[in-house]
Amino acid sequence: CIWQNNLIKDLNRKLWHEKLIRYQILYISELVDDEGNIMSYREFCRARLGGAHHVVNPKDYGDIRMAIRRFCCTEIPTKNVSNIDSDLKINFFIGTTNTRTHKIREKMAARLPVDEIPALKAWTRDLAVESINWELVFKTLYGTFTNNLKIIQFQFKLLHRVSTCRYMRYRMNIDRQSGNCYNCNTVLETLMHIYIECPITKLFVARVNRLIKEKIDPSYSDDTKIFYLTCSHTNPTINFLWAIAKYYISRNFQNKKNFHWVAFINFMKLSLIGEKPSVVTTITDILEPT
Repeated sequence: CIWQNNLIKDLNRKLWHEKLIRYQILYISELVDDEGNIMSYREFCRARLGGAHHVVNPKDYGDIRMAIRRFCCTEIPTKNVSNIDSDLKINFFIGTTNTRTHKIREKMAARLPVDEIPALKAWTRDLAVESINWELVFKTLYGTFTNNLKIIQFQFKLLHRVSTCRYMRYRMNIDRQSGNCYNCNTVLETLMHIYIECPITKLFVARVNRLIKEKIDPSYSDDTKIFYLTCSHTNPTINFLWAIAKYYISRNFQNKKNFHWVAFINFMKLSLIGEKPSVVTTITDILEPT
């Protein structure tokens, strides 16, 4: 996380921006484009803020860019990305001075959802399976495969069917043109369509599947797509890979962009900043553009 981080400073001043935090801009990857470059002010506003320029002014954004560049400079002896997220106190979110991220996850795991939650029942039905071990799903989500709170939040929203999709935005009058998929044109862009049914998603997911079977687990099989959707495999690296893949899918649909494998690989590498060492090591070894 870039906010209140001792390693990312603008002239020895830790970064903080209330409006960007409200817009869920929390991680370095949110300010970086698909090629790994820090976005310009206009690029950032267009890509992350829907074109709005009132959220952050050019001077403040410039200060943030410079702080990130100083952090990324290899000549800085104090750079240490291995603890950039896990050591961050989040008292500015919850109003206490002693709670860290792992404490929050323990509290979340203690309040596991039940099988009768409508959104979870809908996923079970849509995947055409008899049951899904939702308790395992959420215990895995809260504590085992990623340090990235942004990814945890995204996965939580997706499972509860409150993630964004064009059909939802159309019904809310946010998108006034259409609720249809930007790729298929004649099919409603629902969550089920984005992540399961759309032809471009199917091709992309098939390629990620091949990557897992060729580089991580030759015996891997997920015909029901339960592991893909829920990220509840016993291998944390597979869960991390699927979580980032779905986040990449979501961003591309929202921005009406085509899928490019090299862009996904670069996005994956950026997502490794501050991640668990075991995941970083495995992903770094396997993620080479093919």
